[in-house]
Amino acid sequence: LQDFATMQAAFATCFKIAMENEFRWKDLSAQDFGTSATWVWVFVPLVVLLMLNMVLAIIMDIYQEVRREAGNTMTITRHIQYIYYAFRQRDTWVDHDVLYQTVSDMPQTISTLELKQKFPSMPDYQGEYLVKETFNAAKKIARCGVDNGVTAQLVAAIHVSIEEMCNDINDMKQRGWMGMGLEIPQASEREVVKDILTSVSTQQHWMQLTQKSMAALQAKVDGLEEENLEATKLANGGGAEGEGGVGFKLGSE
Repeated sequence: LQDFATMQAAFATCFKIAMENEFRWKDLSAQDFGTSATWVWVFVPLVVLLMLNMVLAIIMDIYQEVRREAGNTMTITRHIQYIYYAFRQRDTWVDHDVLYQTVSDMPQTISTLELKQKFPSMPDYQGEYLVKETFNAAKKIARCGVDNGVTAQLVAAIHVSIEEMCNDINDMKQRGWMGMGLEIPQASEREVVKDILTSVSTQQHWMQLTQKSMAALQAKVDGLEEENLEATKLANGGGAEGEGGVGFKLGSE
């Protein structure tokens, strides 16, 4: 066959069959039917149906991932418009380096008013573009999450912090730190100090309970005194009313 006479022609024919999924069966089977049929049944399902579809699936999957991460990015028309406005308003257009350095020194969350106050000569188109891109970046993070590199950095920072805390705790343990500013290196002395601190905490606990009981008892005593005073007042008031009633009766008689 002329199509398989040389190595270059064979590669070109195989590539053509893989792309177009068409071949001339009469020409292939004219020389040897069995060999041609075996080759066709091996090459077509393996390369055309399996490998090519896998490649297309990988490409489409990557495209969907990139499209999802990109979000509402700038199109070609908007990019041309951006370049046009940047060139037209180049006298008042804020340079990217200046913008980046100034915004980096500002708080992490800034408003549009603060941005206008920082760059009073910034064109409205550039300000609106920055706001749109900021919203687009926020939507991307909400949709796709944080980048894997940033996540790895956060995990590494947390791991380093935990290791430092464990080292500090072990160092404090070796120094015999027992809280309340006490450091007892000797193990035997630490046991004695433990007993002393335990007895002190127990005494403080009982003192607090005693104070609560004394406060409750004092409240009861104050309540009894108030009740006695009220009873005395009522008794004095009742006697005065009785005397006045007798005088009224005598006068009437």
